[in-house]
This record gives sequence, structure tokens and C-alpha cells, in this order.
Amino acid sequence: MPRRRVRIRPMSFNRTRYQTILSNFKGATTGAFGLTWEVTDISPSSSSPLSAEEINYLRKIVYERTSARSAGSSELSEELEKRLKQLGEVVKGDARALSRLEPIIPGSAEAALYPLLFRCTNPNCGALYLFTYQTLPLDEPKCKLCGGDLTQEQVIFVCPVCGERKIPVPDKYNVDENSGLLYDEKGRPIRFLKDVASLSNSKWKYGDEEERPVQKYCYCGQAGEKPKRMQLKPATQTYYRAEVVTAVRCGRYELSKTSLEQIVRDRELVREASGEELDKVKAWRRFDNVYRIGQVTRILATYGYRPLDARGKVRFFTRAHGKQAFYVTKDSGTGMVITLNKEKLLGAIADDVKPPTKADYESAINDPKTAAAAFRLLHSVLHSLMYQAPLEAGVEPAAVEGKVWLKECAVILYEAGSKGSGWVDYILNHRFLNWVSNAIVHVLECRYNCEDGCIGCLFLRDQLCHPFIEENVERVVIGERFKPNELLSRRLFLKFWGAL
Repeated sequence: MPRRRVRIRPMSFNRTRYQTILSNFKGATTGAFGLTWEVTDISPSSSSPLSAEEINYLRKIVYERTSARSAGSSELSEELEKRLKQLGEVVKGDARALSRLEPIIPGSAEAALYPLLFRCTNPNCGALYLFTYQTLPLDEPKCKLCGGDLTQEQVIFVCPVCGERKIPVPDKYNVDENSGLLYDEKGRPIRFLKDVASLSNSKWKYGDEEERPVQKYCYCGQAGEKPKRMQLKPATQTYYRAEVVTAVRCGRYELSKTSLEQIVRDRELVREASGEELDKVKAWRRFDNVYRIGQVTRILATYGYRPLDARGKVRFFTRAHGKQAFYVTKDSGTGMVITLNKEKLLGAIADDVKPPTKADYESAINDPKTAAAAFRLLHSVLHSLMYQAPLEAGVEPAAVEGKVWLKECAVILYEAGSKGSGWVDYILNHRFLNWVSNAIVHVLECRYNCEDGCIGCLFLRDQLCHPFIEENVERVVIGERFKPNELLSRRLFLKFWGAL
């Protein structure tokens, strides 16, 4: 009876899991069912919620971003800086380039088992096996040498510069066609001695005698450059950063192009939240005003990815016939804008800005150092509230999203699609005091007593964390250093709330 074979694409994510689909873009790895998988394809949805105007707007932004970064450049040229300010007009000659940018609304993502490297769990054996999709048995595989169970080896090599991945096997090896067993040129089985505490100290063992360090090199540099030593990482660890652009609207108002004062005048869209709980929080003189926004729309476009290392080169999603894809999601729901007390904020960051600023807030943030410190504090307040909202309202964490509105000294939180329907009104009407109080306590009682935020207080599981409303803040003030769960400060957060 012929042996059954495993399917090449045995797992898929449905269209409602946009966060999973986009944080694990094609080529990335993800964990599920105790195994690790590689996202092999992302299929487009049959319907698009985007208007022609929105598609053209995104194409122009993505075109400028990809043009500037196609060669790995982390800075935008002066010419592109000027063109970014003129997104309303397509520069002559760019029409053909824009048409090659293909927006895709994700419908589903498919994944395959990766890496196909298995290790015997018997501590006295530890032999390595390398399978293909054609040779991997559907039943639980056993070790040819000792009969022990085989487990997937969930580590891979990653180049910190180009993002290239490699399976952790020696440069020279042989594979037994029938069993998948790895052995060297002398016929000795190859074993993997993994150092769990420090993967870089792991070794390959040949037979019962020779040991060699586990290492690989990437030759992605230019001629004459030294090869880059690849890093051994858990396959489920995030080692890519998504390159994204976002557009946030309140009704018909684009937040990056308007002011809060202008939006508040629209009484059909905005109302100032009120109530006994809100008044108690306002009495602390940290929040000035809280506004309920009837319709917040967030459009997010993921146009590429790169290693988390700041030197990493951007990779784009190329398709057939010279097309370049960018993946788009659009969410609409109720939101809230919370304005922070500008005097208290400037007081909290005073020690980080030397000499301390004596200007008003609007003038102070023209200084990049002051703007960066203010952003870190606002971003920390946003993360604390985003962490606590699902606990107070009983919704999924993916249902809560937010942005930092630096020029308004405010944060905006909103519902991500139908998954979060109702949590904004529930918190505003019933849980506002508890929400803010518990958020402060959670950060205050960080079990690691950190300074810049950590998994015990301000970190969120959001690989698409892109808290910018104003593009110039991201590119000029913050620069290219930002990756998820950076630009936070528990110390500034506690100073702002008077707990330090």
C-alpha cells in the first residue's frame, strides 16, 4: 500500500484574519498547532471596499516610498520630499509606473510546513532528518537509528541585512533518499546540539566524535565586502518589519491634512463625551477633552518588508508581468480622540529636552528632540489604553487600534471592523474611569520595573504597529529606527501621571 503524502499547502487563514495575513506576509513564518509554517501565498478577495480615489491615493504614496527605497536607501531624496507634498498631482511620465502597482485586498493566506528539518527527541541520539513535501510521511515519523520520535526543528538562519533565510544544516551534507537522515561524506550521522539558552552556541556533531559550530554566512553584499554572518533564530520569532503606509479619516476629514478644531465643528460626526466617570478623570488634569467620533476609517497598505535591523534592505511584493503588489485593508467604526494636557506633557519630558523648552506646545514640537520625546510619551499612553481596552470591553485585541496625533497632543483609538463593534461606546458610557485607572496600574506594577517599556507593561502583540498620522513625523522626527514596540517610555508615562 503506497505511503500517504502530506499536502504542500495544508493550512489556510480566512479573510477575517487580516492581522494574521498581513503580519505574516508571503515568505514569513508563523506558528500554529505546535509547528511552524511558511506563508506561501495570499489570495485576493473577490470584492474591494476601496474607491477609485482611495486606490489612486495609495498608489501615489506607495510609488514614492518604493522609488526611494528600491535600492535599500533609508532616506528620501529632496526631490521625493517635494513630490510627497504634491500627491494630488501625478508627475508627467509616472502614469505607467503607477499602473504597475497593484492593490490587493487579502482574501485568504495559505501556508506550508517550514522548515522540513526534523530532529530525534532521544537525548542520546539527536539525529537530523531533512524531508521534502514528497518524502514527509503523514504519520508520525520515527528515527531510523534509535526508533525515537522526530520533532520539527523550529529554528532558521536569517541574514540581518537582506533577510535571506536558510535551514540550519551544514554546508556539506548528504541525505538518505528513503529515510531523510543527514550524514556527512564519511557516512557519519549529523546531530544538532541545540543550546536553548544561547542558540549561537549550538553545535553540529558528526558521529560520536567531531563537533563544529553552527554557523552560516550570506553573500548579499557587493564585491569585496565581507560575507554577513547569519543569525540563528526561532522560526516563530518576528524577524521582519512590515513597510506600511496608513491613511486615517474621520468622516470626510483626512487627519493628516486637518485639525481637531475643524473636525469638532462637525456636530453630526463628533460630540464631546461627558459623564461622571469622565469628569473624575479630567479632575486629574492629565486629559483635557474626550471626543466621540461617529465614523473613523483606517486604510493600511503593506508594500514590502525588511529585517528588523535598521540597515536591512526593503523587499517588495513582485508579481507577474512586472507588477508590484501592495496589500490593503480598510476598517471603519466608532472612535474616540483624547487630548492630553500640554502643560503636563511638556513638564514630564522637560528633563529629556535640554535646555528645557519654555515655548508653547505648538512651537516646542518644531524642535525634533522635543517632538521625539513628546511622541514617546503619547505613544506610551496609547499603548497602555490599547492594552487595557480589550480587558475592559471583552473584545479581541485586534479589535482595538490607535494612532498618535502629535500636532494635537492627542491619541485616537477606534474600532477595527465589525470585530470591535460597540467597545468604544461601552467604555465611554460605563468603564472610562476603570479603563484609565487600570491602564495606569498595569504600567506602574510592571514586574520587570523597566524604563522604556517591555512585555510586562507597554508592549503589544502588533507587528503592524504604525502609530503615525502625520507622515513627516515618521520620516523626519522619528526616522528609520522605528519597529513594533519601540519609541515607548514607561519612565515618561509615570512622570506624566505623577507616579514617579
